[in-house]
Amino acid sequence: TTQRRHRQRIFLLAVISRAVLLLAMAISCAIIPDFHPGDDVLQFNLRLDNPNDAAGSTCFCLQGHACDVGAMERRHNSMINGIFCADDDNDTKQQIRYDWLDQFYSFILPPITKWDAARFLTLSVDPWARYPPPLQFIEQFTCNDGKDDTQACNATTADEYKKALNKSEQAHAFLPLFPLIIRYTAGFFIKSIPHRFLPSTYEATIAVTAAIVNMLAFAIAAVSLYDLTIFTSMRNDQTTTKEDDTRNNTMNYYCNISKTAAELFCVNPAGVFFTSAYSE
Repeated sequence: TTQRRHRQRIFLLAVISRAVLLLAMAISCAIIPDFHPGDDVLQFNLRLDNPNDAAGSTCFCLQGHACDVGAMERRHNSMINGIFCADDDNDTKQQIRYDWLDQFYSFILPPITKWDAARFLTLSVDPWARYPPPLQFIEQFTCNDGKDDTQACNATTADEYKKALNKSEQAHAFLPLFPLIIRYTAGFFIKSIPHRFLPSTYEATIAVTAAIVNMLAFAIAAVSLYDLTIFTSMRNDQTTTKEDDTRNNTMNYYCNISKTAAELFCVNPAGVFFTSAYSE
C-alpha cells in the first residue's frame, strides 16, 4: 500500500541522512580546529590513538569499566579506575585486527563525543561515574605516606574531593536509561561480532554503539512522525461522511503531506543533536 511504501522510504532516508550527516560532521571536525571549552568540561577519550596500557600491550578493556568482570569488587575496594588492563581482557593481543578500521573510527567517531555526549558515554563506560570516591581513597593518592606537610595535604585532599564531588553531581543531571541501553547493546556486539571488526578499545566500541542506537531510534522516530501526522490530519474527518473517491483522495493527500513532514524532519539542521551521543 501507499503507507507501507512511504514508511519504507522514510526509514531508508532517515538512515542515509544520519550516515551522510555523520560523515559531514567528521569532515568538519577534521578541517576546523576544535573549540577548547575549558579544563572543567568533561572530555571523552576514545583511546584509539594510544590504546595501550603502561606495559605497552594492546588493551581493549580497562580496570573498573563495564567490560571488566571484576569491576564492582575492584572499585569497591580501591576506587582505582581506567589505569591498567582488566584481568579478563579479551585476548585482543592474539586477534587479527585491521589498522585501517581503527583509523576510520578515529576519523568518524570524535564528533559524536562532544559536550553532553561525553557525559552519556562516560556513564556507559563507567557504571561508577555517578559516585564520588570515598575521602580516604583521595587522601591515599594525594598525600605521600605522611611525608607531606599536613596542612598542605589536607588542602590538596579537600580540593581533589571537591572536584570529584562536582563531577558526581554533574553526572546526576543525565538520566541512566540511555547509557544503560548503550552499555548492554555494546555488550551484545562484543559477544556476537568478531573483535577484528570492532574498534580496538571499549570506549570506541561504546561510541560506535551509541551512533547505531541513535541512528535506529531516529529512523523509528521519523516513521512514527509520519504515522502521527496522518492520524492527526484524519481526526477531523472521522465524523464526516464522504464518498469513497473523496475519501481516497483525502487519504492520499494526508499521506503525501505526512511524507513531506517526515522528509523535512530527516534533513532538518538540528539533526546533529539526533546523530551525536545525546538522548534526544
